[in-house]
Amino acid sequence: MLKKMKSLIFLCSVLAAAGVWAGDIVPGFDDADALCDYTAARDGQTSDPVNIDPGSQITFAARFTPAAIDVSDPANPVVVLEVGGTTFGSGFYICNGTLVYALKTGAGGTPQTGLEDLDLGDSAASVILGELQAEEQVEVFLSLDLSTGKVAYSINGDYAVKKFINHPGQTNLTGNNSVAFLGAGGLNSGHMGGLTGGDNGQMDLLNADHIFSMQGVEGADIRGQIFNDVFDDSYIPHDPNPASGAVNVDPSSTTSLSFYTAEDLANPGAQNPDVTAHFVTFYEGADGEPNMDQIISEDTIAAGADPISFPYSFQRGDEVFWQIEEQINGAAKGSEENIKGPVWSFKALKTIPSFLDQPEDQLVFEDEDAEFVCGINSGEPISTLNWYKVGEPDVVVDDSDPDITITTVQDGEDYTSTLTITNLEMADEGQYYCQAENINGTNTSDSASLKLKRLVAHYQFDGDYTDSASGYDITPYDTELTGQWTEGVIGQALNLKDFADENATPTSSGGNTADLLYPGEGTGMMTLSAWIQWSGPNPAGGFWSHWFGNDGAGGFNFAIQANRGGGRLHINSPNGVMDPLFDNFLPGSIENLIQDEWVLVTATANTVSGKLYMNGQLVLEDSGFSIATNETNIYVGCEGSSTNKPAYGYIDDARVYNYILSDDEVAQLYYDVTGESVCSDFNAENLQYDFDGDCQVSLSDLQTAAGGWLNSKLYPSDGSL
Repeated sequence: MLKKMKSLIFLCSVLAAAGVWAGDIVPGFDDADALCDYTAARDGQTSDPVNIDPGSQITFAARFTPAAIDVSDPANPVVVLEVGGTTFGSGFYICNGTLVYALKTGAGGTPQTGLEDLDLGDSAASVILGELQAEEQVEVFLSLDLSTGKVAYSINGDYAVKKFINHPGQTNLTGNNSVAFLGAGGLNSGHMGGLTGGDNGQMDLLNADHIFSMQGVEGADIRGQIFNDVFDDSYIPHDPNPASGAVNVDPSSTTSLSFYTAEDLANPGAQNPDVTAHFVTFYEGADGEPNMDQIISEDTIAAGADPISFPYSFQRGDEVFWQIEEQINGAAKGSEENIKGPVWSFKALKTIPSFLDQPEDQLVFEDEDAEFVCGINSGEPISTLNWYKVGEPDVVVDDSDPDITITTVQDGEDYTSTLTITNLEMADEGQYYCQAENINGTNTSDSASLKLKRLVAHYQFDGDYTDSASGYDITPYDTELTGQWTEGVIGQALNLKDFADENATPTSSGGNTADLLYPGEGTGMMTLSAWIQWSGPNPAGGFWSHWFGNDGAGGFNFAIQANRGGGRLHINSPNGVMDPLFDNFLPGSIENLIQDEWVLVTATANTVSGKLYMNGQLVLEDSGFSIATNETNIYVGCEGSSTNKPAYGYIDDARVYNYILSDDEVAQLYYDVTGESVCSDFNAENLQYDFDGDCQVSLSDLQTAAGGWLNSKLYPSDGSL
């Protein structure tokens, strides 16, 4: 049952009565700032007044009272408050009595793996907020900050924080802008922010097609709000030391705990003047989950200057759970007047070896060295320390191989072990980890990957469809036709113009391209590059033409596309669209494909941002642009089928790299073919005095500056010039 500690709610009511602005549900918020604020159940409309695209911050707030049927349906989610649709959006849902927040950041056909899925790497995630009881009022708010992955929420006054991993820095947070609150009987399953429709392997409780409106309790007080802001947790006890979630805390050097007092809503930065003491409670728990029914100890700490500190001792192997409840004006512990903070936790150093530093992924060229480092603390001497490469079975890595060097240095209880691999080759790629043992047991580090930076696919189109880099050859839709190979910018090129209406456009089916395009087992970054000659508006009609990239199955995209009518480039991705229609070109940029001229188009991206280049020059940057995470084939001249988005023109020298080419490396691609110099960055800081725009500071720029020498607007003139 939800605990009825409505401390945050009470705080709001006290401040409101005192004339201080405060949110009805979210402390410190001004309700007038809500993007939407509903006090009646409703179905969503795409014209609803919300739009956070792109954005990184959003807060949902809701008050409602569920009926028995709302918390007891084992197969169908019940909507509370949501915005967006099944590709972009999020919201609160009741799933068989559990209140869940579900989020989608671009994965149309990819669902969450369960009611709690904190990994946004596949663009779908979810958080369990708490269990609900029939006919008991719920007051909940949740703030999401994608810049940090932080998910902070309060349900009936109990505050908690969780974090998403592998999250974008920003995304379209409101999708199609439709907002449903409790539902009014006409819900559109395609407008359920954060859920996935269809049969995509998701559980029924997260299937948008199973959505139900809330029946609720007649006459209950209801309210639903969405804000483009996040809750400031300085209004409750905050900033614990050790930090919540900290690991490997040393009990020999950490002999006290500390925190900061809840701040005054009326005077941010100052302590709440009504705090008269602090109640501290320690709980049993394990693996980050406290057992609130098992109290270890309780104490009262006097109010004072921040940070508030008190002595505390613990041992190796302990996991500590503690909570502060601010006493308001002398109220008893547990009083609704008090301000209750979240349960914080940290883990002490282990009795077995503890890893202070984990090995990090290595992405290097063949002529570089790969270096993995493990930092270890052990209260007892380490008896065995080995490195392994993941395999079937895992293989011990040792320095019997002349390309392997392992060094281990001890400094008291701390050990540093370094694995260095030289003369790299493809066979060295894989996952590596270290393992250490003392008299209390064995511990294993995280695995880290070794990947070689390389050109992983190269289609030269010199009379065939072969991939000269890795053998991911293209399989054409139809048999080879006379004239489909024509003169290109380098040797021959593939003619997509004369056969666009004859289903002769090729498509890749030469192998699993996950290692080429997508993170996961790959590198989490890539570069697409191709020479393109656009032949003008496509007679086949339509809006977009697909030149090179994957087909966007399941809502994922990473491809070079262009407007068929105007040649405007469009780089499609799961977390954003790098599109000249919406973004500002950098100075001196080529703004579109040029009809009947060859243009080198290059797109680079990792999981959080991307760049677009034309003829070796950077033209666009986008922090919301990123690569996809699923595994689909590359298509050339179409998207997924020979008649879908056919390109109209010619393509040559198409490449895929498993890393991000630098500005200079992209410029080199252009220079290698044309012999023409490229200004790789017009906005470079050392070009601020390039007055004539030739991408270099020279005598002509000095002459321009000197042209105003001795000019003066001093009044009165002192005659010294």
